[in-house]
Amino acid sequence: MDFWTSLLFLVRKRAVGPPLIALALAVAGLAFYLAPTVYVSTASLVLTAPPRGGTLSPDAERSGGLTNPLLQFTDTLRTTASILILVMNAPDVQAELGVEEDGPTELIVDDGRSKPELLQISATGPFIHIETRSTSAAVAREVTVRARARIEDELARRQRELQAPRSTFIGTADVIPPSPPEASLTPKLTAAGTGLGATLFAGFGIAYAVARLRAGRAAARAREQERAAEPQAASPPAVPEAAPAADAGKDAERAEPITVIRRSGWPELPPVKAEAEGEPAADRAGSTDASAAGGDREAEADTAAWSDEATARLRARLAETNGTAERPGGNGAKPSRPEESLASVTSCGDRKGDEAASDG
Repeated sequence: MDFWTSLLFLVRKRAVGPPLIALALAVAGLAFYLAPTVYVSTASLVLTAPPRGGTLSPDAERSGGLTNPLLQFTDTLRTTASILILVMNAPDVQAELGVEEDGPTELIVDDGRSKPELLQISATGPFIHIETRSTSAAVAREVTVRARARIEDELARRQRELQAPRSTFIGTADVIPPSPPEASLTPKLTAAGTGLGATLFAGFGIAYAVARLRAGRAAARAREQERAAEPQAASPPAVPEAAPAADAGKDAERAEPITVIRRSGWPELPPVKAEAEGEPAADRAGSTDASAAGGDREAEADTAAWSDEATARLRARLAETNGTAERPGGNGAKPSRPEESLASVTSCGDRKGDEAASDG
């Protein structure tokens, strides 16, 4: 159904249908004009039996009566007609009559089946039909007359070779004598129809193929555009690249100083000054236990989590970040260490918290 719809669309299309039809008509007209005119000449004859029959009596006085030859058509006459037809269709015989193979002249000899008028009766009688086709009217007439005479000569020659009595010879009678040549338009019409059909078939075939090819390309481009227009949500999100190490170092340099916020109820850190002066570890442990005893269980658990190594690392990090590793004291005092600053800040914060609690 799609094929016929597309073909009808091409026929109606102004740029395809009318030009192709006009071209096909032009080709058909040219073929009709260039095709040669063929002239046809025909002749038909029938074989007849002798009047005295096919047997010669040795006693002339007792010879049989005469018989009408038209009343003695038998199968033997059809057999003789078939023999003559085969002889006339031989290539050497046709060459003697002036008919060359693949030439402009054609000779047809049969029992009448090639002529519609004799087709119905060809099986009931010994008919011989002669038809000559040539591009020349004179040649067509001449070949037909020669073929008619050759059949009579061939029939008599074969009977003489068989030593048949002269009175028993088979004769011929013209059903249709050699006719004047007539021009036949069949070859011209055949050439014109062939040109018309071939031009239309080739033209619309090429147009249909081009249309299908363009439609396929358009469909392919449409599919590509649809795939390109699909949302990218189905694709996995892009993973952000890690920042370079150099940028991380710069961010660390630009970081603000770290401020330690103490939790209320935490015990104070052990004084570093006592460690610097060589205070025994046992005294430090005793002071830490005494402070822990004054807090609740949560304070004891948190205080136990503090270790000397963690405290030292925290103090070193604060000193490095705040840049207060060695800060001179006021009024020419000895430079204070970060540990002492941390302890003083912590003690001050605890005292402020106690005063706020008492006021409340």
